Amino acid sequence: MKKKELSNQHKILIYLIKFLALSIPIIFILEMEFYGLRVVYGIINELLLNFLGIDAEFIYLNSSVIFNEKTVMISSACTGIRSFYLLFAMLFAFKNNYIKKFKYLAIGAVLLFFLNVFRILVSSLLFFNFGLNFDNFLWTLSLNAVALIIVYFFAKNNSGKNLV
Repeated sequence: MKKKELSNQHKILIYLIKFLALSIPIIFILEMEFYGLRVVYGIINELLLNFLGIDAEFIYLNSSVIFNEKTVMISSACTGIRSFYLLFAMLFAFKNNYIKKFKYLAIGAVLLFFLNVFRILVSSLLFFNFGLNFDNFLWTLSLNAVALIIVYFFAKNNSGKNLV
């Protein structure tokens, strides 16, 4: 008996269902504090600010960087974990070999980490120098855009294969 080929609409629907199923754990992940990652970002931010001539001090207790009585707190939302998880769910919803998925996930994790370091530094500079409490919504979109670009290249580089 010949196996019937699924239409593109059905393939997209299956992908979306897999993506949504993989996205369910984000509810529990968002409740985590990620204190260790917050400390890493805080220390890097302090070092970069000091390198730029701003005498900033990182406070471990609440993951904050202080300069001229202004405080920037690195919250769990600042860690970029949501964008990383978005990348994970989008990649692993594809029906492709796991080695390639992990390769793209690793590349994406490194890119997201360094983009996030830059995002936190720029937000801190805007706040410390101009008193601007910059809305992180736009920066979060930039991290999610990077995740989408990585998934685009994953799909493009594997377009000859049955992805979904």
